[in-house]
Amino acid sequence: MAVRVAKSRLDKDQQLAQRTQLKPSEISTLLSEFCLNSTEFQWGGKFYQQIHGTAMVSPVYVVVANHIMEDLE
Repeated sequence: MAVRVAKSRLDKDQQLAQRTQLKPSEISTLLSEFCLNSTEFQWGGKFYQQIHGTAMVSPVYVVVANHIMEDLE
């Protein structure tokens, strides 16, 4: 859902080309593969990968959460 909402907003952003050469699909892929699916952490001496959501300490967490809530509203 987060990637869908982000891509939809990027598709509608008329000034995106002025800020980056990346296409909305490329940014969505980076968000999905790098930001949301790279959530490894260590606890109790063992390494884990978070499989649902994004880490709350991630800089992208607040932005993603806000966009999803706005889309739901």
